[in-house]
Amino acid sequence: MPKEIGLAGLAPLGCGILTGAGAILNALKVTAGASVAIIGAGAVGLSAVMACVLVGATSIVVVDRITDRLMLAAEFGATGTIDTSSVALEEAFDAVKASGFDYVLDTSGVPFLIETAIRALAIRGKLGLVAPGPDFTMPVMSLIGGGREVRGIIEGDADPAELLPRLLAWHREGIFPFDRMIRFYPFDKINEAIADAVAGTVIKPVLRFDDYSAL
Repeated sequence: MPKEIGLAGLAPLGCGILTGAGAILNALKVTAGASVAIIGAGAVGLSAVMACVLVGATSIVVVDRITDRLMLAAEFGATGTIDTSSVALEEAFDAVKASGFDYVLDTSGVPFLIETAIRALAIRGKLGLVAPGPDFTMPVMSLIGGGREVRGIIEGDADPAELLPRLLAWHREGIFPFDRMIRFYPFDKINEAIADAVAGTVIKPVLRFDDYSAL
């Protein structure tokens, strides 16, 4: 366990961070030089950004509607960001990558965004879904005609015993700074932690109990 992180700092690794990194590394198998769009800049999406940088993706476009999250995505290595509070996503995708993306990862579960993501895929592009949500309309002819793929991903298709040590090793090297997404709250501030998460002012709130000196 890295002393600079502590046990409490490892808490988020086994879910969102594992999912985001694993989706890129294991499930979609993003390759060097690829173009990637990531919908949602929470812990899953930002972990995916860092993984894209690790594999050498050359175009990494992140979509969100919270400015602070998009700024952090850029600091983590995103080459472009789209703020959907001010622009239409489909038009923005066309402006950034008219030929489509090799890979798209949706972390939102929002049907409209997923349908837009499918239309944003390049020929033989792949869309990964990691978030539960309502059913959406599948443009079958677009998938068949372009050889496009849509697949579900759970926990990043990862073996935690294999991937987590790699993530920690990359953190020690300074190339996977997941701790920058974490903010600690004492347990009696749980409502504040929830409010901050909803507002988007914190990426990954972690609750600590009164006696956490050893964590």
